[in-house]
Amino acid sequence: RDDGEIDLAEFSAFLCKNLGYKEDPAKMARLFKTIDVDNDGSITKGEFKALFQPEGETAQIIEFKDKLKHMFKSRKQAFDKLGGSDDAQIDKVEFGTFLREELGYANKDMV
Repeated sequence: RDDGEIDLAEFSAFLCKNLGYKEDPAKMARLFKTIDVDNDGSITKGEFKALFQPEGETAQIIEFKDKLKHMFKSRKQAFDKLGGSDDAQIDKVEFGTFLREELGYANKDMV
């Protein structure tokens, strides 16, 4: 199935078929859990991309950037929408409001 995410069965099959891993369910599950940062049982595109980021960007940052790229045609448009159009700055309140209202984030730690 192609749902845009990788579950443990898909991950295990890939490791065995393409990387020559021997069937070791416990080892594959540990590796999967390491990549599945939010522990929701699937690896998102952002979590997968984070593996290849030398800057150490987290999956949350990558997914946020991907959402912004999808929503806005330019950096200026994104900056203005996030609250920078009035005073050329995005403060914490403006940023939090954008996360909640535009992206649907509810996690208090992120806002």
